Amino acid sequence: MAASAATLPPATPRVLVTGVSGFIGSWVAAALLQLGYRVRGTVRSLGRKPELNGLISGPHHELELVQADLTDPSGWPAAVAECDYIMHVASPYFLRNPKDAEAELYRPAVEGTLNVLRAASESARPPKRVIVTSSIAAMVNGHADTRDPAEPFTDDAWSNPDGPGVKPYSRSKTLAERAAWKFVSELPEGKRFELATVNPSGVMGPFLNSSDSGSGELVSTMLGGKMPMIANVGLPLVDIRDVVQAHIAAMTVPEAAGKRFAVNPIAAMMPEAARVYREAFAPYGYHVPSLVAPKPLLWLASWFDDTAGIAFTIAGRPPATNDNENARTLLGLPLITDPAPCLLAMGFSMIRHGMLPDKSEGHVLTRALRPDTSGRELPPHVADVREAMDAVMAPFAMPSVVQGLRRADGSVSGADIDLPGRVGIVTGADMSPAAETGL
Repeated sequence: MAASAATLPPATPRVLVTGVSGFIGSWVAAALLQLGYRVRGTVRSLGRKPELNGLISGPHHELELVQADLTDPSGWPAAVAECDYIMHVASPYFLRNPKDAEAELYRPAVEGTLNVLRAASESARPPKRVIVTSSIAAMVNGHADTRDPAEPFTDDAWSNPDGPGVKPYSRSKTLAERAAWKFVSELPEGKRFELATVNPSGVMGPFLNSSDSGSGELVSTMLGGKMPMIANVGLPLVDIRDVVQAHIAAMTVPEAAGKRFAVNPIAAMMPEAARVYREAFAPYGYHVPSLVAPKPLLWLASWFDDTAGIAFTIAGRPPATNDNENARTLLGLPLITDPAPCLLAMGFSMIRHGMLPDKSEGHVLTRALRPDTSGRELPPHVADVREAMDAVMAPFAMPSVVQGLRRADGSVSGADIDLPGRVGIVTGADMSPAAETGL
């Protein structure tokens, strides 16, 4: 159970979550609130306040919203004030190459990160620790001619922003994370705080709202009938449950200070993802392609479409892999390696939020999705946050469960909590109409 108000410490830690309306930011904030923390979130416009306040709340505290823009330093001093921790999640993302990478990607990513860190360092009471959401894109790119492609990347690996084939998004994440480490290393003693980064791969899982996401755009293209053929490209993926878990553990585990945490445990290929969606959604009228595009066709399409050009350059290659050593050993995270649950959960939630049409007359929205976690042993210092995220998803009849994190009051619970009346459906084969389960 969530900690009662009586068990919360007199000064409950406050966490700032930047980009709280986004896919990752909304989940991090929701889990923190369920764990008893006070949460302040930044949005570019307070016009989203009614939507977010109704969506993200906790048993003890409501979400506090402030307005701040990555490229405008004026809003950040008030945003970071009196915060014990900062989760800097906000960052621009484009699935296609932007027209002006400097203005649309590099400057917001680097200057936005420095604006947050600078405000934190100049605060009357600097935070204890800042967690920056980076990406494996800051680790695995630009090495085509210098390493064995089958060798997993370590947590110390860095992308070469000027290396062969590096795309603007990868360059922006590398430059932003480099700038963060450099800034913190040069802080004087009185203004210094701890820094850690979480570097996920492509994040999949249920949306809490209809926020933009590069992964969501991929799923929308695949399920929305916009993809006539499948490119045989690698998909390095991570379940949103592991991403949330990594962020909060990186905030609370003492040994996490000064570390980078790759979370990239799922090595899939695009045809595999298409098969999962086809088995689950084709019976309801969704057309998911099964034909794999030959490489010459991708080359021809690359003259007219940026994404086809990207697919052409990496077609046939396995996805980049990381050893995830710090996440497994320092944070003790049992990472999810089955792609089906998070892929399906993202598709279901996109239908629920109107991001995709519901061709099933409501049938797919009666599904509960829960990965089989039987037999997993959690280390003693890792609390069970499954209950927290189940509580967030309960109104959606689609619980999202994760292993866990430390609560705001410092308590640790290792109980394996299951919500009564909800049936876990794990694989694509189980998602056939005959396996349909009402709640």
